[in-house]
Amino acid sequence: MVTSQDDPFVPFASFFDPALAKNPHIRLIAPERGGHCAFISRYGGDNRFWAEGRVMEFFKELSNDLLNIEEIPEPLGK
Repeated sequence: MVTSQDDPFVPFASFFDPALAKNPHIRLIAPERGGHCAFISRYGGDNRFWAEGRVMEFFKELSNDLLNIEEIPEPLGK
């Protein structure tokens, strides 16, 4: 989950709910600023689209984890 602590529509306190906070399958990234879905910098460069960069890092971690699995199971139905 990517949100900002200053989101004017979604209260940050809602992310402290135990169903989210204690779930090992949910990762929360919450910088102090960003507003509501506005993680766009006025500056160019790699961090111009900050949220998109975090999504790509997440998928890179997932793909690296999959490469470290000894055997990848066949999809169901095959």
